[in-house]
Amino acid sequence: MPGNAVLSKMLERLYSAILSGPAINCRPHSSRQRIDLAHLAQFDVPPNQIIAQLLGPEAKTKLVGRAEEPPLSWMDREDLDERQKATLNSWQGQQALFRKLKVIAEDAATYQQETGVNALCLGFPILSFPPKNDGDRTLKRVLAPLLFVPIEMEVRSGRGQSLTLACAEGGINRVLPNPGLFVWIEKQTGHKIKDLFDDENGEDPWREIMEILKAVCNALELPVFSMSADLALTSVPKTDSDDLQQPGILPSAVLGLFPLANQGLIRDTTELLDAPKIEGPLASFITVSESLTGTSASRSLTKEHQNDIHDEFLVSAADPCQARAVRLARTARGLVVHGPPGTGKS
Repeated sequence: MPGNAVLSKMLERLYSAILSGPAINCRPHSSRQRIDLAHLAQFDVPPNQIIAQLLGPEAKTKLVGRAEEPPLSWMDREDLDERQKATLNSWQGQQALFRKLKVIAEDAATYQQETGVNALCLGFPILSFPPKNDGDRTLKRVLAPLLFVPIEMEVRSGRGQSLTLACAEGGINRVLPNPGLFVWIEKQTGHKIKDLFDDENGEDPWREIMEILKAVCNALELPVFSMSADLALTSVPKTDSDDLQQPGILPSAVLGLFPLANQGLIRDTTELLDAPKIEGPLASFITVSESLTGTSASRSLTKEHQNDIHDEFLVSAADPCQARAVRLARTARGLVVHGPPGTGKS
């Protein structure tokens, strides 16, 4: 339905929702659910090697804290020498890091329980795009991962603290392009990124990464650098940093939750806009001239049965509004059921 006003407005609102999500702004600073991978340098595996091991044959890595646990008596002492203070500070920093990782793991488990979706990912490298004016509004800064590696995380606390990261589903199809970023690029440039190499079996993830990197850089006219396991990672700069004044790709990574809301709706709405014609009940909702009640025969059928309760077989007790919704669902060509949680829509 090219040019359909209802679908166009819906797509515009879906785009607006994406621009405020973590897929476009993955800033880890002061975030409960995301952490800069460079902060994991306190462990025994360097951050770039964490990525290399996740994308390697084992598709997992185990990290152990390097800080030495100080005696308990040091905690309240004020006469510690410089070496003791350094040991204590290192241990406390490591403990804080483990606590945050545990919160991220718990939030990821809760989200998956509630939605059935694993939103825990490692996102890298990072596209940085400064704020810009778009007519009468200012578009916010973009800090968006080019791709996601879905992750499973186990945090072991107490003695023998460790962090285990593994690619979800055993490393099958372990690299996923950031769909939110692709939508943003298409909206900004009109360039639709497609026909990328898809490594479904997870056998050549670095080739897939480079194809995504080149496609994004070409669309945004940015220089391309080689992304490899040997590339040292840098911390994600804060928004007031000079490093973020020009658009570019940052060799940085963020670990945490990246729930991608509305992606399915955007895809479906775009396909509907491109479709030459839509028929059936859906046409009633997106075309003003269509009637929700259908033919005169169906309208008379609605009137004839609107007070007939003998052929209603409801699965539970229903109030008048719910019963009316059931009757309309049986006779009308289209029906919208709206109400806050707990009002019996299901």
